[in-house]
Amino acid sequence: MYRQFKIHPMHTSLQRILWRPITNEPVKTCDLVTVTYGTSSAPYLATRSLNQLAIEEGALFPTASTIIQRDFYVDDLLTGARNVQEGKQLIREVNLVLSKGGFTLRKWASNISDVLTEVTGDKKPTLLSWDSDKPQKTLGLQWHSASDTLQYRISQFDCIDVITKRSVLPRIAQIFDPLGLLSPIVVRSKLLMQCLWQLQLDWDESIPANIHTLWLNFQQELDILHDIKVPRKILASNYEFLEIHGFSDASERAYGVCVYIRSVTKNHVTSSLLCSKSRVAPLKSTTLPRLELCGALLLARLIVKVRSILNNPIRRTCLWTDSTIVLAWLKASSKTWKTFVANRVGKIQDLSDINDWYHIATHDNLADLVSRGVTASELLNNDIWWHGPCWLTQLKMLQLQQPMLGEVPKEKTRNQTVTMIMSQKETFHIFTRYSCQSKLNRIAAYCIRYITNLRARITRTDDLQVGPLTIEEVTVATSRLIRNIQEHAFEDEIRCLSKNSPLSNRSKILCLNPFLDENRLMRVGGSCPGMLLACLWKKCGEAGIKTVHNMFQGKP
Repeated sequence: MYRQFKIHPMHTSLQRILWRPITNEPVKTCDLVTVTYGTSSAPYLATRSLNQLAIEEGALFPTASTIIQRDFYVDDLLTGARNVQEGKQLIREVNLVLSKGGFTLRKWASNISDVLTEVTGDKKPTLLSWDSDKPQKTLGLQWHSASDTLQYRISQFDCIDVITKRSVLPRIAQIFDPLGLLSPIVVRSKLLMQCLWQLQLDWDESIPANIHTLWLNFQQELDILHDIKVPRKILASNYEFLEIHGFSDASERAYGVCVYIRSVTKNHVTSSLLCSKSRVAPLKSTTLPRLELCGALLLARLIVKVRSILNNPIRRTCLWTDSTIVLAWLKASSKTWKTFVANRVGKIQDLSDINDWYHIATHDNLADLVSRGVTASELLNNDIWWHGPCWLTQLKMLQLQQPMLGEVPKEKTRNQTVTMIMSQKETFHIFTRYSCQSKLNRIAAYCIRYITNLRARITRTDDLQVGPLTIEEVTVATSRLIRNIQEHAFEDEIRCLSKNSPLSNRSKILCLNPFLDENRLMRVGGSCPGMLLACLWKKCGEAGIKTVHNMFQGKP
């Protein structure tokens, strides 16, 4: 699509490239005259140009102009009509408008084959084949045109012996569910990943046995997703009015919302799931009413998005929650509550009408499935999830009444007194007293000499050390200081190396291949000297080889 849009001649120099078709030929400069893939502005330029074409032709083709501006996603058009005649007229007008810009729509598909008779010539559609090996996608969703249903496809993964975080994540990412129709299933995978992150496992470290069992059970359930078929059409034909019903709920581990659209005719009522969202609870512990409030805010935001997308007038919007505390928070001014509650209550009051919020019994709250999660087999035949509670499909729905709300109980905080015994190794703070390490080395050498002379006097030997410090004494003192630092900073590593045990995978110096020398100093193996030289060279910049050599051999 991008290559069909030309750049203004005065801007083509900004897309100048070097090019030669054959290696031996001289390099040429070329100006790219069309919108180019990979540039930041490419999506905007293409979409904006397409919308400009629709705006310019809006006077002659108002319907097609609206469709192009509203129902195009980059170069894919996803739209519909009420009947066959409207569908044919829509195809004609859209093709006429786009042809004036030099665009041709191809790969047409429809759930009614008669509509496609309007497509002729080289634009003729290719019949969709819903083979499991070659799935057809519509904006990432699987759409079966013959049955007019949305379906899900999960590819088979090879069996592996060791389950790791690296192998779990791509498997979960295969569940492409932008509408949230599978939120009760997806939330279980989110909770599973949250557990793995809490354990702070490495990407290639085997997961614990209990989570391993949960993952195997979840993976087996994914095969059932192939049997889930969701009707694309959710509105009744010739409906009189529409209603939106949103449900919100929270548990200690997650919270979620779901939205249903209710279409009413003279003799019939249809209720269908429109979309859903789920969120895992934060790692920081919080109260259940606060999580319920987070769910209410998520629902308010989702309802605003739904109302902006639907082109049909909505007679009534009902937002349901089973938390009377949340309803009491919403009925009062946001300034009444503490910061956490006040911020979210204020946002909900801005996004929704407080009179649209109602109380619902817990057993009727469909968002409970999202907050707690269910298996794929349970969701497959759960008619309540796909169409809502039975009272939502009745022609005369029960009279909505606001609950009697009492005084909101204040959040109680308990101060717990805990006695703990901590064993902390005292640190020798001599390193913080001197800024010059050479001076510190000499002071440590004198201390060691003093201790050695004391022992000599106790044992009544004449082996006393006097006079200026020797190089050997300073070297021994330096080694003692280094060993003291290492024992404080790498206590676990030194313990493992002393026992000839492998280091933990979480050790920060595992890649340096450390070992203990004859003086019990921890050293590193491999190519570390070369790494140090490269580091010094980078630090010195353009100082030259001699300066780097002096720094490498110099003493601190």
